[in-house]
Amino acid sequence: MNKGKIKATILILVLLVVTAAVAAIATGRTVKNGGTAQNTARPAQTRQAQTRQAQESETPSGPPEESAQPSGTPAPAETEAPAETAAPVVSRSVSGSGSFTSDTGTAMNLVVNYSATAKSDSEINLTFDLYLNCYTINATAKPGGASVTFNGQTYTMSTPELSSSSATPTSVKLCSTTVTVPLAAGESLNVPVTASWAFGGKYSNVDLATIDAAGTLSIQG
Repeated sequence: MNKGKIKATILILVLLVVTAAVAAIATGRTVKNGGTAQNTARPAQTRQAQTRQAQESETPSGPPEESAQPSGTPAPAETEAPAETAAPVVSRSVSGSGSFTSDTGTAMNLVVNYSATAKSDSEINLTFDLYLNCYTINATAKPGGASVTFNGQTYTMSTPELSSSSATPTSVKLCSTTVTVPLAAGESLNVPVTASWAFGGKYSNVDLATIDAAGTLSIQG
C-alpha cells in the first residue's frame, strides 16, 4: 500500500473515533438531563401527594355524629279518680218483726220469719226467711218453688234439694229474700202476707201439693 492510501485510512479512522466520541458525549448529557428532569418531577409529585394528604386529613373521618334527638313529650299525669261518695247514714230506727206458720194437719209445716230495717228516710228493707219444720223430708230442687205475697206484689224464690231425717222435729232452711218498700219515718205498715212452697208430694199419707202460710205484717217506721 502506498503512503497516500495509508494516510487516507488513518484519517478516516480518526474521524470515526472523533465522531463516536462526540456521539458518546452527547448521549451522556441527554441521560443526565433526563435524570435531572425526573428528579425535578419528583418534588412536584411529592408536593401533590402532600397536598392530597392534607386535604384528606382535613376531611372528617367516619360518619357525622348524630345530633341528640329531642326527648318525647312526657305523658300527662294521671288524674285521680274521684272518691266514691259514701252512702248517707240513716239515723232512723224501724221496729217490726214476727213469724207465722202453716197448718197442714201433719208434722210438716212452713214457717215464715220476717224483719225490717231502715234503708233511707223514706224506705225500709223487709227480709223474709222460709223454713220447713218436719221430721223427715226428701224433696227435689224447685226453681221458683216458693213465694211471698203482700201489698199486691209476689216475690218468688228457688228452693234447694232437701234430704233430712230426724227422730225429733227439725227446722230446715228453704230460702230467703229481701225487698224494699216505701215507708217514711213515723208511718206504719200493717198488711196481710201469704207464703207458699210447692212440695208436690205426700206427708203422713196427706197430699200436699203446696204448703201455705198466712199472717199479718206489722211494721212501725
